[in-house]
Amino acid sequence: MDRSNRFLARHLILILALFSVWGLSACDSGKEEGRKETAASAEKVRDEVNELFEKLKQEGADKAFQQDFESARTKLEAAEKLFIEGKEPESAPKFRDAKRAFARLEKQLEEFKKRAEGALVAQKEVEKTKAELLSKKVDANAPRQFKEAQKTYEQGVALVRSGDPRKIPQAEQLFKQALNQFNDAGQVAKENLSYKNKADGEKKEMLEMKAKAVEAEAEKLAAQAMLDAKQQERAAEADYKEGSFQRAYEGYKQAVQSYAFAVEQANSIKAISGANQPAEGEKKEVAESGKTVPEKSAVPQPEKLEKPEAAEADSDDLFLADNIKKLAAGITGYDAVSGELTLTYHIGDILKKDIVILNLPKPEYLRFRELMGPDKKTLQGQEEDLGMSFEVNTLGFFLIPIPFLNEFTVEYKMELMMMKNEGSFSVVFFSDDKGKNQWQGDWVTFRQFTATGVPKSFYTSDKSKAISPNKWFIKTEKVGMLVHSEPSPKSPDKKLLFSVYYRVEDPAELPAPSNQIEVPLPKGGYSGYVGFYWKDVKARIRNLIIKGIIDKPATVKKLQEKLGIKPEAGGDTAKDGDKKEGEKGDKKTSSAIPGAQDRERQRRGAI
Repeated sequence: MDRSNRFLARHLILILALFSVWGLSACDSGKEEGRKETAASAEKVRDEVNELFEKLKQEGADKAFQQDFESARTKLEAAEKLFIEGKEPESAPKFRDAKRAFARLEKQLEEFKKRAEGALVAQKEVEKTKAELLSKKVDANAPRQFKEAQKTYEQGVALVRSGDPRKIPQAEQLFKQALNQFNDAGQVAKENLSYKNKADGEKKEMLEMKAKAVEAEAEKLAAQAMLDAKQQERAAEADYKEGSFQRAYEGYKQAVQSYAFAVEQANSIKAISGANQPAEGEKKEVAESGKTVPEKSAVPQPEKLEKPEAAEADSDDLFLADNIKKLAAGITGYDAVSGELTLTYHIGDILKKDIVILNLPKPEYLRFRELMGPDKKTLQGQEEDLGMSFEVNTLGFFLIPIPFLNEFTVEYKMELMMMKNEGSFSVVFFSDDKGKNQWQGDWVTFRQFTATGVPKSFYTSDKSKAISPNKWFIKTEKVGMLVHSEPSPKSPDKKLLFSVYYRVEDPAELPAPSNQIEVPLPKGGYSGYVGFYWKDVKARIRNLIIKGIIDKPATVKKLQEKLGIKPEAGGDTAKDGDKKEGEKGDKKTSSAIPGAQDRERQRRGAI
């Protein structure tokens, strides 16, 4: 390279170096200005978000929305850390993110305040109603109900005073509940006063019937019946003195019936001991054992349950779905897929329409309305019906002719008034139409009956219940009972599990079973009717509900017979005479049959 070229090269390098220094100086100056602007922006949003944080904390957002509040606080703390370290540019977006989170909380809190205003309105309404009831002395005429309402109200007040916004919606619900309870207390107080007059009238009838029992020498000839009647009389007197007039009325009424029963029993024993022959068509009694040998019943027998001809499942399902409610008055639910049927008999008049009586020596041995007194006047009008399913006395047997297959539940409340030590009260299940082949849940003992064999019994292992129920079954309250059958969890294809429960408070939360057995599952399964059998017992049944999986082919057959339909060839059941009325059952699943919900429960077959 010549001398001139080397000179130019050295100067070019110097020129480039100068330009680089000028460029860097200009860039650094721009960055510095941007940094200052970013720092100012970060500081501004930092102040805003901290102000919002303090506001929300003072208003209780940290308690009402704890998880969301902590999440927003974490974002704020992360931004603060960067800001303190001098990393303002990096902190600015973090502050903005935290601000958005706290803004969402602010909106939630505003909605919460509106609900708090609703709770305050509800509280004032409760206090107004409570003051009105106190002026009418409802707290004295319905003390238990008033006390429960007061307790609920105080729980709501405590939640409000806690200062925790999370509890405001719950407080509002408690105030609404308390309002309903106070109103109920007012209604109870009103009814309680009316029951006082009823109790006075019933007590008069009781004393008259008691005198008749003494005159009939019932204290000597029907000692147990008289003892039970006197116990009921004493209980009713105690209720009356406490101001529980409705319970007193019901107690006096039970005592009337018990004294009447004692009179009837004493007169029967006198007739037998006097060698008088009973009138034609009446029962023949043995004085000491109390066993009865009724004349041949003239009541109509149920139709024979036969295996129906083969039919298409889809056609059968459609026919049942359209017509199932025509089968019985008590049907309140039907699941066309699983075949689960629900029968509800809170009112005896409905049950009366559905049963077939197999044995009933006298009509008064089975009642569907409560008696007003010894003159056997029945209550008039559904509005006065006390919700009795049925009442039994002495001897009887009836079935509800709807065939269940393998699975069922029978639940009810029982008021046991009196019984002999050998008395029976059984839930009958899987019975044929004559009641020859059947299973029974007799108190807490299972029994299997066949047409030719001796009954086979399966007793409970509970020693306290391995004696006569007369010694352990509670007679002072309505006792919840539940009997059910389902495929055994251990071997669902080969065995059934039978269970009986005593003192059931809530069918959804059953106590330990009083007796439970496994039985072999026959080919085609167990199919048959549910019903009740009783002997030497006087009892009242309430809140009867029957649920179970129906035997579809047998039910189709029964329904066809009732509607006068002849099955078409190939199983077309929905023709000629099938009047569709759109009566479809509710598709609900039972919670009273443990472990049965997720199982394929329809096993087709016939008994």
